[in-house]
Parts: sequence; C-alpha cells; structure tokens
Amino acid sequence: MRSSIAALTMLALTTGVQADPLVQREFSGRDNRFIEIPGAGFRAMAAGKRISFDAQGMSIDLPGQINGVQGRSVAASGVARSLSLRPDSRLRYSFENASMSAPQGLHPSPTLYHWLVGEAAQWRTGLRSFGALGYRSVWPGIDAVFQGEPGGLKYQFELAPGADAAQVWLRVEGATDARILPTGALQWSIGNDLFTDDAPLVYQPRGNGRVDVPARYRLEQVDATTWRVGFELGSHDKGLPLVIDPAWTGYSGLVGGNSADQVNAVARDSDGNTYACGVTQSSDLPNAGSSKGGEDAFVVRFDPKGVP
Repeated sequence: MRSSIAALTMLALTTGVQADPLVQREFSGRDNRFIEIPGAGFRAMAAGKRISFDAQGMSIDLPGQINGVQGRSVAASGVARSLSLRPDSRLRYSFENASMSAPQGLHPSPTLYHWLVGEAAQWRTGLRSFGALGYRSVWPGIDAVFQGEPGGLKYQFELAPGADAAQVWLRVEGATDARILPTGALQWSIGNDLFTDDAPLVYQPRGNGRVDVPARYRLEQVDATTWRVGFELGSHDKGLPLVIDPAWTGYSGLVGGNSADQVNAVARDSDGNTYACGVTQSSDLPNAGSSKGGEDAFVVRFDPKGVP
C-alpha cells in the first residue's frame, strides 16, 4: 500500500508552551483524524477544537483571545493561527476511579504527518495517524473507543457480558455550567462556547440486530467548574455485551451571528442529521425566513457531514 504524506504540515501538536504561534489545519478525513505523538499521546482536531488524549482521558482546547479579538474557528477558515488559550478554555474529560490505560491507535491510516516548525531539533517526522482510539479495560470489562465524525467526535463505552455499567463515571472539569436538556442531551457552557453530548444511545447486540436499552445521564456537581457524569440504565440482559453511545457534537459553536445566540436543545435523528434550536438577536444569522428584530427563534439542521 502506498503511503500518502502530509508534507510540511505545521501543527499545534505541543506538549508544552511554544514561543511562536503555529499554523493548525483541520483533519477532516475520518481515516486520519488521530495523530500519534510519541511519548505524548494523541492529538486531533474536530469542529475547530484541538483535542489531546492521554492515559487519564481527553482535553478539548478552544481558541483563545488576543487583545480582545476572538480566535477564528479552524473549521470555518480551514487554516488559522494557534492562539493563546484563556484559563477557562479547556474542557477536560477524565475516567474516574479507572485503571491507567494508555490510548491505542485503531484503524491505521496510510497518511503520515511531519511537524517542521522551529529549530530542526524540534522537528518530528513520520507521525502516524489513525481512524479511532481505544482505551482497553478502563474499568473491569469496559473499553472506551473514540472515533472522528464530520463536525464532531464520537465516543462510546463497550461493555463485555457481566460488566457493571455503574462503574462508568467521567469527571468533567472546566465548564462554568452544565444542564440536561429536554431531549436528554447534556450541554456544557465554557465561557461563551457550548458543547453538547447527545442523549445516550444504549443497546445490546442480539442475533442480526440489536435491542435498545433505556438510558439517561446522571449529573453531579462537584464544585464551580467540576462535574461527575454517569449513566442510569433501564432493564437489560447482563449476560450480553452492551454499548453506551453518546456523541460529542461541536455544531453549536459553528453557527452564530453578530449578536447574542443561545442554543436550547440539540437532537440527532437515525439518518445522522443533527438539529439545534434556540433564540438569537443576530441580524445576519443564515435563515430561510426573515428577522423580526429583537429576539427570534431559530432551528438549524446539520447533515451528517456537519454542513447546515
């Protein structure tokens, strides 16, 4: 198989503070979204956010502000400068009371990346890429798997027969607010940015199909910016494998106008489309109707590629 090379790609793949800004590029291909950094875990881009993975979980970094100017979305601009991050601009998901399990690349891609920035001694070449990441036995009998999706990131927990779903707890740090929406989705507020974990889809494979299991989030606040998230499941067969399948979607931050916008609910249909509704005071929000002034309601649909 002939390898494809992403040559002279300048990435913000850092393990520490960099003196000079780097150019970041969105990795939109699902087969090469996760880049392995030897000795420093993995990096990825999704919906304009930089995501890092280590043995304890993942961190989502938002573009920061310089002299009061908001950083441009990489997803919108294609190429953008890596800006300094605000102190509250990181959302951290950690596996609580879990074993230390270094992530492993799954579904290898033929694409290699080179980091040719700064002094030659700091260059890195031949960085491998993968379509998914796996954390094995995070809790007894439970694996965590992350996959790239257009416009966002998908993660799920895979339970072996007999594994206890009550062990699955995430510790989320960096959010100034969190709430469970009427749709069952979980919305996080980080400054002016919103993230949404879709309502959990839980099922058990059976024969050639699957059986859905009723499920909802459990949300507990630890302190002003720290939360615990678990899952409450309905009746199911503990002798069968079970999959807990929420999906983080970054679409809320990709639609907006020249004034205040608020997303109140997010839902996903069986075809992979995502719907967001809320209120806006913007006069330039893309719409099929007309603004009446003041505060207007809106509904937007994203196709499976994240395009509104």
